[in-house]
Amino acid sequence: MQTPAPKRNKAETKPLTRFPGGVSKSASKHPRYPFCVRWPMAGGKRGLKLFYTDTDALTWAKQKSAELGGMGTDFGGVAEDERAALGYWRGVVARTAHNPPPPLLDVLRDIGTRWEASQKGATVATAIKTFLAVKEADGAGTSHKLALKSRLSHFSRDFGERTLATISTAEISKWILGLSGAKITGGHPAANGKGRPSTPGPLSLQTKKNHRLALHLFFKWCKAEGTVGANPVSDAAKVKVGKHNPGILKPNEVGIFLAAIVSKAPAIVPFWAVRIFAGIRESEAVRMDWTMIDLAKNKINLPATATKTGKPRAVDIEPALGAFLAPHGKQAGFIAPQSEMARRHALTMAHRAMPKGFKTPSNWARHTYATMHLHGFQDAGKTSLQLGHGGSPEMLHAHYASFATDAEAAAFWAIRPETLPQPGNVIPMTAPAPEAATLATAKRRAKKA
Repeated sequence: MQTPAPKRNKAETKPLTRFPGGVSKSASKHPRYPFCVRWPMAGGKRGLKLFYTDTDALTWAKQKSAELGGMGTDFGGVAEDERAALGYWRGVVARTAHNPPPPLLDVLRDIGTRWEASQKGATVATAIKTFLAVKEADGAGTSHKLALKSRLSHFSRDFGERTLATISTAEISKWILGLSGAKITGGHPAANGKGRPSTPGPLSLQTKKNHRLALHLFFKWCKAEGTVGANPVSDAAKVKVGKHNPGILKPNEVGIFLAAIVSKAPAIVPFWAVRIFAGIRESEAVRMDWTMIDLAKNKINLPATATKTGKPRAVDIEPALGAFLAPHGKQAGFIAPQSEMARRHALTMAHRAMPKGFKTPSNWARHTYATMHLHGFQDAGKTSLQLGHGGSPEMLHAHYASFATDAEAAAFWAIRPETLPQPGNVIPMTAPAPEAATLATAKRRAKKA
């Protein structure tokens, strides 16, 4: 006689019980395990676990619910897109087991922080506009301001509507390395001799490096203002540029430049004279007035308010400089027009009197002074002090001094207003050999110094 089948548990008559997180407990059709728990899994699938008693099923369902949804007290139910996101992330971890990604929490925190920042704060375009206004108020040099405006305008064109805090280091690296074919607008007459934008073309490594430096300065200011927590340019890609000597002018080229200034723009002769024969920075020369110049003692005394470093500095007035300053000497007043437009216009007029194709390298006046002072006086410590480097020759040799012969140094320091060539004439670019007497005098002066 066949044994009758055992009676089924009454579990199938119990109602379905749901828990936060998509977990459910119900009856099963299994003959030996009448209770089951189901829960959501990756890819839209649901897991299934069987239990012999209702108590075991209930306990496990609560634990699973707590794991997935915090029993409704912390997160509530887990939505389908959240489960899909978790499933995707677990797939990423599985595929990159050899080099696992950062913890999911760190990734979400970074994304969340950037998203929140994108909803508030100043935009890149607004911050750049404020930054340039600050530079204007600080009395930054004309060339420096124009360079910053040009380079930052390129960045603003691509990221202007973004908020500052959303700009990542990776984006900046990609932008710097990807710069090419941009049209760099100069605007400063000294930039190319005519004051017109340079010819479009692929950007050099040095140009890319200059863009990075401008960005670093901008974001450094943003950090100081509290608009960003860190400078994203600090760890951005760095462009390596081969070493080269700073650009200078040879003595006869300095003579061509000064001849045009004296003839066509006498109002800015003192301004350029202190830059060429004393190594004064452009921003410092703009702030200088005649009370800082002691022609009787042959000294320029720059107060802390006039120097770039914020420290007072004394610079010797060599005979060449004294000869150009004396005809313009005053008891008081600025040594140059305070209007940037007036200075630029005067320089443009002077450039028209220079030979066709005459060009001046960037920051050539200070570089020329450093080079000629070093070779003319053979004292790196003294040259560094004159430049405001605290007597340390390292920066002098690394960034300022180029190569010049003793003859070129002697010819440079022998320049006087009466020795200047007639402006407008096309003069050979090779420096003439100085007279023996002039060279000997320069060497004796160097030994005494």
